[in-house]
Amino acid sequence: MSPDELVYLGILAASIPVGFLFRYLSPPVKQGAALLLGLSITLATCRIHTLHSLLTVLGTWAIIKFSWRSAPSLSLGWTFLYLLFFRLATLFGLPSPTPFANAIQLLLTLKMVSLANEVQTFHLRKKEDVSSFSKSSVIGGLSQEPSLYDVISYSYCYIGIMTGPFFRYQTYADWLQQPSPTSLPGRDPCLNRLKLVPLYGVLFLAVNAYFPLGYVRTEEFLEHHYFFRLFYMTAVFFVFRMRFYAAWCGAEASCISAGLGCYPEGALSKPGGGPTVEYSPDPDTPVVYDFKTIQNIDCYNTDFCVKVRHGMRYWNMTVQWWLHHYIYPNAPFKGYTLRAAWTMFISAYWHGIHAGYYLSFLTIPVCIAAESALEGHGYHSSQQSLRLRNRQSTVADQSSPQFNWNPSPTEEGEERSSDTPRNLRELPMPMGLKKAIRQVQQMKVPVVSGWQSWKMNKAKALRRFGEDAGGALAYVTLWRRALHKIGGHFGGGVQSYFLFLRFLVVLNFLSFLLIAAFVLIPNIVFQSRGSSGNVEVNNSDVPSECTVYDPNPQGLVDFYSYFIDLLTGTGFMEYSYLFYGYYNNTVEVRDDFSYNIPIAYILTAAFYFIFCLICIIIRMGGVIRVTVKTGGRTVGGYSMLVFTSWDYGLQGERGTRLKQNNIRYQLQVDLEEEQLKLQAASLTLAQTIGLYSLRVLLNIIVLGLIGGAFYCIFLATEFSQRESGTDFLSLAVQYLPSIVITASNFLVPFLCDQIALLERHSPSTTVILALLRAVFLRMVSLGVLIFTLWSRITCEGTTDSPDCKLCSYNYKQYPCWETSVGQEMYKLAMFDFITVIVVMILVEFPRRMVVDHCSCKLAKFVGRQEFVVPQNVLGLVYGQTVVWTGALFCPLLPLINTIKFIIIFYCKKITLFYNCRPADRTFRSTSSNFFFLLVLLFGWILASATLIYSVAQIHPSMSCGPFRTFTMMWSVIPNSFSSLSASTQDFLRYIGSQAFSIPLFILSCVVLCYVAALAAVYGKTVSLLRAQLKLEGRDKQFLVKQIQELSSASRRREMVDDHSAYMDIDMDTYRTGPEWE
Repeated sequence: MSPDELVYLGILAASIPVGFLFRYLSPPVKQGAALLLGLSITLATCRIHTLHSLLTVLGTWAIIKFSWRSAPSLSLGWTFLYLLFFRLATLFGLPSPTPFANAIQLLLTLKMVSLANEVQTFHLRKKEDVSSFSKSSVIGGLSQEPSLYDVISYSYCYIGIMTGPFFRYQTYADWLQQPSPTSLPGRDPCLNRLKLVPLYGVLFLAVNAYFPLGYVRTEEFLEHHYFFRLFYMTAVFFVFRMRFYAAWCGAEASCISAGLGCYPEGALSKPGGGPTVEYSPDPDTPVVYDFKTIQNIDCYNTDFCVKVRHGMRYWNMTVQWWLHHYIYPNAPFKGYTLRAAWTMFISAYWHGIHAGYYLSFLTIPVCIAAESALEGHGYHSSQQSLRLRNRQSTVADQSSPQFNWNPSPTEEGEERSSDTPRNLRELPMPMGLKKAIRQVQQMKVPVVSGWQSWKMNKAKALRRFGEDAGGALAYVTLWRRALHKIGGHFGGGVQSYFLFLRFLVVLNFLSFLLIAAFVLIPNIVFQSRGSSGNVEVNNSDVPSECTVYDPNPQGLVDFYSYFIDLLTGTGFMEYSYLFYGYYNNTVEVRDDFSYNIPIAYILTAAFYFIFCLICIIIRMGGVIRVTVKTGGRTVGGYSMLVFTSWDYGLQGERGTRLKQNNIRYQLQVDLEEEQLKLQAASLTLAQTIGLYSLRVLLNIIVLGLIGGAFYCIFLATEFSQRESGTDFLSLAVQYLPSIVITASNFLVPFLCDQIALLERHSPSTTVILALLRAVFLRMVSLGVLIFTLWSRITCEGTTDSPDCKLCSYNYKQYPCWETSVGQEMYKLAMFDFITVIVVMILVEFPRRMVVDHCSCKLAKFVGRQEFVVPQNVLGLVYGQTVVWTGALFCPLLPLINTIKFIIIFYCKKITLFYNCRPADRTFRSTSSNFFFLLVLLFGWILASATLIYSVAQIHPSMSCGPFRTFTMMWSVIPNSFSSLSASTQDFLRYIGSQAFSIPLFILSCVVLCYVAALAAVYGKTVSLLRAQLKLEGRDKQFLVKQIQELSSASRRREMVDDHSAYMDIDMDTYRTGPEWE
């Protein structure tokens, strides 16, 4: 045995007789003596490392004292994070903790988390008692909040301070307040617990002498064959169990000698938790006590149980209770298998950071899932009855704590006769079990093959995993609460704008990660490591005039110039990682590793565009699926809204009110659209012709406004490219295209919206038209700007002109034309962002203050502004299109756009709640989401056309960038083809040949025809079902009408019969009068 094990043994052996002495002490003396003895043991074995446990205790006490509501989660995070720091102390230059300090820290972690939960339960029960004027029934609850002295005394109590078992603070408090400790049983249960310890010790020493653990770590052990190593590890684990059996039995004996955890048997105590029911002893019956509260091991059942599940129940039982009550219920998953895996992960982390803990502990949920599957396919003996199996499992469950690994229905007791028939509805069974019993009774049990059962189980497991993964991702969803609040106050239309903004933020951030991984970081790394290994591609045929490019500023530069450079992307920003011109045309070659910067640059740009397209298509598919599921609102829209729109998981008045507002806005949209449809259906032919003529005339006016805006943008771009300078006027001239584009995007859509009021469309159609007109204006205005830049760069396509003849581009005005284009896109993005901030500060907030504090008629007429969704969405699409257009020339533009959109989100949220009112004309979010993405796709197409033309048609700059030695940017791909291996070249040639492309095209056509035919069939089926629903609705209306007519006819017939009977009675009375006599 090692010296540490001898110290453990000595502490255990001394604590047993000392415990009997503690029975004679009063509660205060017992508390102080236990604390003094525990601190002495801690200081003697841990020395300076005692500070770790002391910091853990003080931190937990502070959490409980200042935030008892969140104490369980905060204490769990605090103790487990400190446990990580404790184990990694050597990385911070601290001495390595001793094994004794590790044992104390482990048990202290359990105690502190349990204490925080107990204090929270105490406060909640106290609050409930005050509100209900009655005492709540909480078993084993605290009577008062423990003080700092109580917490330290509980933490450093000598009983089980190193070896366990774990016990709650309430168990510790009950031990201190025992009325007559000397009368409680002690000697007999202690001897009963220790009677097998000598046997465990002898087996441990004997087997460990022949199978030492140290031999496993030698090279000689690994040279033996597999079966020898398997047998040897079986013996090693036997030694491991014997050591823990002896230690834990001795630890339980020390608790028994002191009387800790002694409760009446009627309290039904659980290991670690204590009593589970209130127990009132009978004065005439002697009370029988047990020590199940501190029972930590069931040695016999641990070794001879059949299932892994049962082995978990009987091993380290108090820690299993802690995991079951504090970790398993709070797991961030719904499925019991994933929750069990989470619990075992926390248990492995608590034990240590070595990989073996996680490998062994995370295997347990898999084994238990396999056992559950075997139980469903005849795991038990065929001669054993179902009632007996369930009865045995129920008895086993009552004897020890367990996780809810595989919940099973409870059977009725034995007092009911099995042959007595009962109604299945009265039995407390799940619906699946009742269905199975009924099928057995009717002898209609379906035969399921093993393959089908396996597929069903796998599908169920995958579905459950998807649900758990979705639930876990919901907690980390960006701006989840803010979006719910926006949807409740302003409807789904405004909420769809912010959802679209969140999508763009995530898209830009992921795009930046792609660019950073393959372009930015490799350039930084290669440049920081020096020029050794860099092979630069040079071309001696390039004219010297074409290589002149000096963007670095000369001499001293004042702060104003730095500010101008920041806004325009010139000066110190021009030759940086922000723009194309800074990246070199080198190939890194080091130790059989090569990295081609030009190829990485062009391929990253291509994959960036492909990635964005895939994200847009996936999101459009999701929106279309939602639209199809809702049936396009043709049938049952009102019924779906009434019967399925409410969220029964809402809690609190605030969430309920937000949901009510959301539903109210949806109903408002439905009613408004139905009213417009009725008005359109009631128009005469002349009114219809007049309406459409008016719409044609208004659209001509709109096209004229848009054409005028394009011409202004063209003139502004031409003028700004001819002027240059560093003063403020030159800055305004450089921003002139951005100013004209922004002004056009503000004025023209405003005029179009005023014109749209005369067109009398439905809200959704109005939104669509506004989107189409605005997107046409914004996209084409950006296209006009790019066309003007290309015209000046390429000398209007005539390379024979004096400015372009030497270098194939206008090298005098644009020595690095890619950087110039990137600067223009950078200025557009910056000016768009500045416009949003300036409008919010100088227009929206003052307007709100004037409207709120001024009572004049003009202020009331103007009113608070509405949040116009089409214009705001088009602003996002315009900004994203600018980023796509300039990403090739300004690689960091996606990062800038990510930061910009995040700031815009909060700015728009602030102005929405403080400056805006709910819109008078709302619209549907489902159709709007689709058109938002469709407009975004138009922007992607425009940017892709820009990328393709730049890569394949314009000669790259010869003075900067990674393509300075190529005739076209795309030329780097065919030039690098020869460096590939022969097999790779053959494969790529085959991919590009007709032998592959023609069969692929034919196969694609066949698949598309099949999908189109399938969609047509489904469409017809849906149309037939909708027609059938309409017919059924009409049949119901006809039947209701017939019932009303029959009931009215029946009432009329009854009235006629009553009247006839009355007339007959009257005539009989008249005939019997004196006149007839």
